[in-house]
Amino acid sequence: MKKIAILITSTLIISNILFAQKQEYNMKIRAIGTDIGSVYATKQVYGKDTYYLTKSHFYVNLLVRKIDMTGENKTHYRDGKLIEAVNKVVVNGEVRSSSTIKWDGKQYTVKVDGEPLDPLLSPIYFSGSLLYHEEPLGKNKAFSESSGVTMRVSSKGNQEYQVVDPQNGRKMIYAYKKGELARVEIKHPILTVYMSR
Repeated sequence: MKKIAILITSTLIISNILFAQKQEYNMKIRAIGTDIGSVYATKQVYGKDTYYLTKSHFYVNLLVRKIDMTGENKTHYRDGKLIEAVNKVVVNGEVRSSSTIKWDGKQYTVKVDGEPLDPLLSPIYFSGSLLYHEEPLGKNKAFSESSGVTMRVSSKGNQEYQVVDPQNGRKMIYAYKKGELARVEIKHPILTVYMSR
């Protein structure tokens, strides 16, 4: 009986690995006509569970200072609902920001930079990491895993969407082709950063 249970478990694990759907791609990051980094994004589906991973590496040599920044965002959805997200940004070897969000069956516990925010009671069905994999058709908001706030999403037509972070007012444009993300513009006060496949 024990051998049968082990065989069934092993078969299920192997089936999940073999039949998992995986999407991945890279984007270049440019500013002022120069390559300054890259983004790597993956989406893996195992039955009812979907895992998103976004990694970025950004580097700039300024006259007085070098900036080397890495970011990593891991997000887990089950049946289309956000279950857990972990986000971390490291600048020149030091953690600059971090956040966690976790659904406990009744509410989300959210921590940003180690500080707990008010629990969120409503389930989240669309967040920032999904913008890298899904065109936000019919969506007017996206939860930010990094800052713990809800961002406004508005269609600009022609498969372009403006996303505004209410915390810092930053405007981002996400443009899609045939439902896949093609480019992103992030407008900072000093310059605009472009990402493209």
